Amino acid sequence: MPSTTARRLNLGLSGDILLTVLVVVGFMSVFTVPASALTLGDYALLALTNLLYLLNGIYGWRYWDRRRTPAVGLAYFASQYALSTFIVYWSCQNMWLLLLPLASQSIELRRRWTAVICLLVMLAFLLPLALPGRLLAAGVIPAEALTPAAILEATWSFGMALVFILLFSELLVRERQARVALDEAHAQLREYAMQVEQLATIQERARLAREVHDSLGHHLTAIHVHLEAALALRDSQPALAAEALAHARALTQEGLSEVRRSVAALRAAPVEDRPLLAALTDLVDECRRAGVAADLQVIGERRPLPAPVKAALYRAAQEGLTNARKHSQARRVEVRLDYRDPARVRLAVQDDGVGAASTVGGFGLVGVRERLQLLGGQMQAHTAPGQGFILEVEAPT
Repeated sequence: MPSTTARRLNLGLSGDILLTVLVVVGFMSVFTVPASALTLGDYALLALTNLLYLLNGIYGWRYWDRRRTPAVGLAYFASQYALSTFIVYWSCQNMWLLLLPLASQSIELRRRWTAVICLLVMLAFLLPLALPGRLLAAGVIPAEALTPAAILEATWSFGMALVFILLFSELLVRERQARVALDEAHAQLREYAMQVEQLATIQERARLAREVHDSLGHHLTAIHVHLEAALALRDSQPALAAEALAHARALTQEGLSEVRRSVAALRAAPVEDRPLLAALTDLVDECRRAGVAADLQVIGERRPLPAPVKAALYRAAQEGLTNARKHSQARRVEVRLDYRDPARVRLAVQDDGVGAASTVGGFGLVGVRERLQLLGGQMQAHTAPGQGFILEVEAPT
């Protein structure tokens, strides 16, 4: 007699109290039977069976609720049915209320077992009417009143009570299922919220890493280039060495200011509050001051771009120019900004440096690619030994 564990009444202490009250009220109803119908032994026997019924209904049910095995379920329902049937018959049908808890508890079983138990409960109710010897002997009902119509009326009334108990128990079970489902949904939502928070943290860390590389890394690279130039020229051309040191000092101050702004308010990209062309011009001029011949070419008619697109293009140009100065040993670098496609904007940074055997770059190129992918754009890098490096990006507008 298997049970679906999700379908549980789970009344707890309230169920125990309700069953106790039902047994006490039912036992008190026995005293409405004429005193001549029941002997002292009958009262003692009914008291004992009622006590067994109550203890089995509380502790037997708890044991079944914990184990949920077919053998335990069969033992519980069979013993409780036998006790309640005997009590109803021996009390001259006065304790028929004790049949209802059994029907209520059967709601936890599979539907076919609930139907079987309800049918048996109905038969237990009809047993005193089918074998009316005790009823007639006790004078509970006169023989002439025991007609098919009277039996049908009693059966109908008990059937309505049985249906009400089943519906009420089903509502309790479904309400508990709904609460369990709601608790599970809340737990799942909490888990999803934690995952979203972790993902947001990871994305923010990646964004901050890109910002640190794109801003502070850019300034440190430029400072390094100027300091190397100053060291190389300090003896032969002191004036140029002093100029390189001045540029390095200015870049240091600018880098420190940018770090402070970033720490204070997660600073936006420098291009967000100014035209893209002006920001790119500053990058090209900075590259020229580092000793690399740099040009900026604009193709097509300029048009306003979304702020995220401007930031991605700026960071791509910054990365390409930084690589040209730092790694490529380039003498010349060209930046091309192409507006000819009405749906997309393209930017290319090409240098004449030593190139490389692979286009696999460091974190800077990874950051550029991630920025563009978030916008629905893409990045391509082309290089070979002795053939320079080309960085091409495009983004939808």
